[in-house]
Amino acid sequence: QLAHPFLIEVSDTITTAQATIYIRVTPNTAPKFRTTSVGGSEITAQTGSVNENTTSGTTVLTMFTTDTESDTITIHSSSIPGNHFSVARTGSYISLRQVTGSLDYETTSSYSLSVKVSDGANLSSATTVTISINDINESPTASNLTKSTDEDNSLNVTLEGSDPEGGNLSYKVTVLPTKGSITQ
Repeated sequence: QLAHPFLIEVSDTITTAQATIYIRVTPNTAPKFRTTSVGGSEITAQTGSVNENTTSGTTVLTMFTTDTESDTITIHSSSIPGNHFSVARTGSYISLRQVTGSLDYETTSSYSLSVKVSDGANLSSATTVTISINDINESPTASNLTKSTDEDNSLNVTLEGSDPEGGNLSYKVTVLPTKGSITQ
């Protein structure tokens, strides 16, 4: 606290007296980010994670904000990559939600953005948020094929498919053709 003293003088036309007046000023402080609750530790960076292909609306992480003077807190977020996330304040906490179902580990394995909170006195704090995308094994795909050959001739067919993670594929015939035969 800062004290600002000044002197005053009072007089009754015969005698005078002096006094010192102290004005103590409590400086306004910027809002703070906290973990787990409004009483949690102060943070300057936060991490979260979400599985790839998770549905839109999934909460990725929650962090809390406090302001010593109980000023109204406003949120600003910068450069949300690909508009994949939204930042919203509810009461004393901020939630970061996924707003798309197209997060893909093989394309982008993590995102980083900045979240800033400010109070009515134009004081602000920022935190860096890093979101890791968890790699989930995705099903391989098999390619439909149409091949032609003349009657009574054999035909070599190479089966085709792909795996999003680049894994090795194996093939198995599950329904035999109604005409002809298959050899491996």
